[in-house]
Amino acid sequence: MKKMGTLYYASDKAVFDALLQKKFKNIDLKELFLDRGIFLSEHTDRKDVALYFSQMNHDFYDHQRISDILGSGSRKDPTSIVVAKGVKSREKLEEAISNAAEEEKRNGDDARFYSTNRGFDVELNYTDIDYTKSEFKQVEKKTSVISFEFDGENVLIRGVQNEHVDSARERILQELEKNLDMKVEKEKFDLSDISRPETRTQFFDYLISGLKGFDVFDVSEVFVVDSEEDEGEDPKIKKVSLSGKRVSSSSELIRFHKKGFYTWKIKWRVESISTTVMYDIEAQFKNQKECKEFSYCILGAYRRKIHTVALGLNEYKTAREKLNVDEKLGLSRTIEKSAQEAFFNIREAISKESDAFSEILEGESEES
Repeated sequence: MKKMGTLYYASDKAVFDALLQKKFKNIDLKELFLDRGIFLSEHTDRKDVALYFSQMNHDFYDHQRISDILGSGSRKDPTSIVVAKGVKSREKLEEAISNAAEEEKRNGDDARFYSTNRGFDVELNYTDIDYTKSEFKQVEKKTSVISFEFDGENVLIRGVQNEHVDSARERILQELEKNLDMKVEKEKFDLSDISRPETRTQFFDYLISGLKGFDVFDVSEVFVVDSEEDEGEDPKIKKVSLSGKRVSSSSELIRFHKKGFYTWKIKWRVESISTTVMYDIEAQFKNQKECKEFSYCILGAYRRKIHTVALGLNEYKTAREKLNVDEKLGLSRTIEKSAQEAFFNIREAISKESDAFSEILEGESEES
């Protein structure tokens, strides 16, 4: 297998295996052969077709076409949020985005930005490379959007959580600091400075119960990790995932929390009070050890069955559906607001504890 720049040149075996995958449809096969002036019969066995094509000569464009088909995954990327504090100038932000977009283009990627009612959207078109995957899935073309929304004197920055998007966001913030000639304070929603496992778990309690306009229907998955460092050679459970119905109130989860485990990832379902639509949501800290790099993912929606609406029944379809753009944006803002309030509540509680402890120390000092 020879390396071609950032792409591997796939072997005959890799081509054969790729053409047999379910994501490679019959119409895709037909187009590959039509480019060579060959018509395929509907009755030809797929393995015979794949074997015949894999033995032919292939060029870069053949491999690129196969890669484009197999590399487009359906997995939902989680969304991360950062709040840039004290940013009020729309003009300065636009200038920073423009400069960063030009830098993206010089690096070989495409970046465009658009003005919105609340700020700017930056569209990134780039190539993601992962050499741990098979030949035709190593290189994937992606499109991601970073949203910049003004919220009073702050700017809320929303984008998928991956290395390329994180890097582009940081470049924009660096440009913004140059334009403003000041250090921009960033709130990244992490609990790395809080070691108490019960407080880390409490963040998720605040988060799921703080969605305005939604009722918690069920918590279906909870992931916990032991807060204590692994010492000695004795067998010890470090991570646990629990799934089922009403997991958050299960005796098993309560037992792990009492042992010093804390929640770092959760999946739950909420029901909209106004529209009676249910949504599956997932939230986590990517860095579970330090509770850093917070992100969330809206997995989909369950609509009510039309024939039950007139009867006033809450029967939902079993198939999960995608959200439309406005629906997803509205729910995203609600989740982000809940996350902000959860962090604020935790910080405020810790501050009050610290003040109370200081008062006790001062009282003891005066008595002595």
